[in-house]
Amino acid sequence: MIADVRVNGSAEGMMAIDEGGPATQFITEFGKHMGELAVLVPINDDGTAPTEDNSKVQLKTLRRKQNVTLVKKRDNDSYEIAFKETDGSITKKIVRRDNFEVKKVPILLFECRVGGYEPQVDEKFENVIFKLRKYSPTLTIEQVKQRAKVMYRAIGRIFLHCMVDGKNVFPSTVLPRVYMNAILRNCYPHSNKYNYNELLLDAKAVEFPGFEPDMLKTIADSDSDLTMSNLGIDVERFNCEDKIITIDNFRETYVYYGMIRRRDLAINAIKNGLTLNGKFPIHAVLKSMPIEAIERLIFSKAEITPEDVIKILDPIYSNHTIPTVKDGQMKFFDSTLKGIIQERGSRKEDGQEFLHDFIEFITGSKFLPSIQGNPGFRINIAFNCTETNTDNLPTAHTCINTMTIPGGFYNGDANVFQERLDKAFSYGVSRFNME
Repeated sequence: MIADVRVNGSAEGMMAIDEGGPATQFITEFGKHMGELAVLVPINDDGTAPTEDNSKVQLKTLRRKQNVTLVKKRDNDSYEIAFKETDGSITKKIVRRDNFEVKKVPILLFECRVGGYEPQVDEKFENVIFKLRKYSPTLTIEQVKQRAKVMYRAIGRIFLHCMVDGKNVFPSTVLPRVYMNAILRNCYPHSNKYNYNELLLDAKAVEFPGFEPDMLKTIADSDSDLTMSNLGIDVERFNCEDKIITIDNFRETYVYYGMIRRRDLAINAIKNGLTLNGKFPIHAVLKSMPIEAIERLIFSKAEITPEDVIKILDPIYSNHTIPTVKDGQMKFFDSTLKGIIQERGSRKEDGQEFLHDFIEFITGSKFLPSIQGNPGFRINIAFNCTETNTDNLPTAHTCINTMTIPGGFYNGDANVFQERLDKAFSYGVSRFNME
């Protein structure tokens, strides 16, 4: 069903040409920086009420940033501003829009937690606006929430795009499982469909790192009078009473209410984007699948091993009339290339960096999809016998996951190849300048 999703006719002619690499790197960088996404609230730092023609801005100059007052917009994309000189006099000036910026305060859409990016709680938006009231925020709480919904919906649509196009570039750690279950499978903690032992593990990964699941299960199944605060959990964070722990109130109060319901804005908006405003029944597809299978199908591995990379390499040998050339290519692929990946990828200090750079250079993404969920994913190593100059660098074609090596294969010299490969990484990794 997912593979059959297509853009409707109304969008025809509006789609960008995507050869693979740019979109893959964009989504990779997007996932990496999700914790930095924010709604920006414009403010006036002098506490005066904003009007359409009067708001506080910062003038960008070569030497300093200076607070100014925006007087009015002119017809030719220029603005009249006023600012106070050091002697107290007021100077007016006409500037273009790119010469000043409005002062803004960010409200993050996610919190970075041990288990992944946790969607922001609803009350955070209200609390920040309340704290900014003396600075005259130029957006109301309703406008701020609407902007947040738009951004959350966009995140849901990016998730859907990845599923439809098979771009497994989000690591499985991008969202904690308790939120993955709610967003992708419509499976909520207070439902008996959510296995209790799995719920303990999933909740512990995000909110309860201070105790083991077996301990909580023993407490919940017994007549113990221990409460959450006895275990060192800050119940104020959950905005609920410190009751004696039972299976039911752990599901309902601490996890469902404390983790899910307090994030209705984010979770519902992401689901709205994921389902195309309810038009695409993604939950019907995923709800019957275990979350582990969904992770293998949709997400990528956060960490990779040399063996993971070596297993997906396919050689494309050049058809050369001299048998020794073909033999040399095979030896280079089986011994030199695989040996370098194994040795450098196993280093404790920079092994992961090398493997992620190698993958990104060829595919545009730093991550690999699960081979179990995506058995057809391969990386090609091609040899080009029309190139024999050992000074030439390996080249990558991210649209077809292929790295091409000169037909002379650097005379089989591993040191020369590594030097050329590192140099290629310096030019090719993050080549689309999206960081």
